[in-house]
Amino acid sequence: MKIKVLLLALGCTMGSFGAYAQKGVDNGTRFGSGEDSVRCITNISLFVPYAKGGNFKDAEPFWRICYTECPASTKDLYLYGVRILSWKLDNEKDAAKKAQLVDELMEVYDKRVKYFGNDRKYGKDWIVANKAEDYVKYAGDKLDIDKLYGWLKEVIDENGNDCEVKAISYYMFASLKKMQADPNFKDQYIQDYLKCSAIVESQIKAATA
Repeated sequence: MKIKVLLLALGCTMGSFGAYAQKGVDNGTRFGSGEDSVRCITNISLFVPYAKGGNFKDAEPFWRICYTECPASTKDLYLYGVRILSWKLDNEKDAAKKAQLVDELMEVYDKRVKYFGNDRKYGKDWIVANKAEDYVKYAGDKLDIDKLYGWLKEVIDENGNDCEVKAISYYMFASLKKMQADPNFKDQYIQDYLKCSAIVESQIKAATA
């Protein structure tokens, strides 16, 4: 009799647990709630060891569940998400599929900005700088210099003298390419050069003070 009561109580508890299940992406929490939180944490525990060991093929299905359902759960989603998609890009031969993967990789960086852009050490400027680096690496002849310039201008304007050096470097690369494509951009290129030079000089002074 006691066993029947216990099983009944357990069934009711699990039913309630499921009734309140909600994905993190839907309720704005890290892991979600109820069964969905368990699903998120379980899949994190599955994809991280695979990805850490370089087994991106087996990591990907578990990673995708977390990336879709609980995108605020852990920075590991973005650290290993970049590695998983870079691995796929390095092995993809079809141009159309490769272009889709580039878009997906850029989205990973955008989502990291959304959920972890306020990180004190690896903030928005660091994330966008690495996004720019991978975009230049993988976009090939589909590289959109105006898009690249826009991404980097935003973080340089926001961060000023504290901006990530890599972002400054790719910003000047994009500015130079824009001037080479359009001589009328020369005055803006000069302004960009002077601005970035001042930022770098300020960082050097701060580092040697």
